[in-house]
Amino acid sequence: MRQRPLFQVQWSVTLVLILINVVVFVIQNVADHTSHSYIYDRFALSVDGLKQGHFWQLVTFQFLHLPLLDGGVFHLLGNLFVIYIFGSPVEGAIGKMNFTKLYLLSGILGGMLQMAGGFFWPEHFGQAVVGASAGAFGLIAAFATLFPHRVLYLFFLPIEPRVKTLLWLGILISVIGMVLPPK
Repeated sequence: MRQRPLFQVQWSVTLVLILINVVVFVIQNVADHTSHSYIYDRFALSVDGLKQGHFWQLVTFQFLHLPLLDGGVFHLLGNLFVIYIFGSPVEGAIGKMNFTKLYLLSGILGGMLQMAGGFFWPEHFGQAVVGASAGAFGLIAAFATLFPHRVLYLFFLPIEPRVKTLLWLGILISVIGMVLPPK
């Protein structure tokens, strides 16, 4: 039987995604103080950016979050919580490469839907988009598909929702958030 060395780190894509999001959050907030909104203008997903051929924004926006002063730490922590809870089981079930594809393609698809909304309904969707929410939502959908009857034990709520219920609740909240007028 082959043994791993004592200090070999077993990496997972889930933990790498969490680390990348944290590092980018720190960099974007430090850079925001020195060069106001350069990172957001260049790497947040926007209709104008795509019109100018900045297609990298379909990936880069997934690792940016709201600025620290705009509640960005809560935005970041919420996404990281979802990635952590649902990422490990999904990654274990489908493998590292498929997990990476699922996460990034979910983010790209979510970003494209948001940009389509911005093109057709700019007063609701016309702003630049940042965050890992679409990728995280893809993980919830994959988890619900792979483990449809698994019960989640939410330590801060006295309920035990099934994953499918959580998925539909997430869809409902997302749709409500999209159709309500922006602030």
